[in-house]
Amino acid sequence: MMKATTFVKLSLLITLLSFSHISLVCCANIGDKATATFTNLSGTMTFTQIKETVVLIDGKFNKGFPDTDTNSDNYSLELDILDRGHIKISFTRLGAQIAPPGTTPFEFSGNAILETIAGPILSINHLNQTLDTAVAH
Repeated sequence: MMKATTFVKLSLLITLLSFSHISLVCCANIGDKATATFTNLSGTMTFTQIKETVVLIDGKFNKGFPDTDTNSDNYSLELDILDRGHIKISFTRLGAQIAPPGTTPFEFSGNAILETIAGPILSINHLNQTLDTAVAH
């Protein structure tokens, strides 16, 4: 009798632990947002969970972009995401045009979960030189 009770309790414990692990991996609710403020570039980027695994990024920068290089391919958003590694998105792909001293407003959506973006350091780079960094909260 003792073995049967122990087996049932152990089975129940394993089941509960496996379901609690699944709930820890849960994604953000649709509509949840995180914002990163870039001081040197006088701008913000907002990240909004619009589908279970899709995040919308919108933003605008008001200063810090030289008039000597308006090629959006030379600028990028970079971050390191634990499960995906180093991510680099060109401003062309983001939909941002360089309009010195800043950028045009932009909007981009991509496969991501808000929890993986909120927290890591985001950097805005020009030809691999960092212009500014921020953390989305």
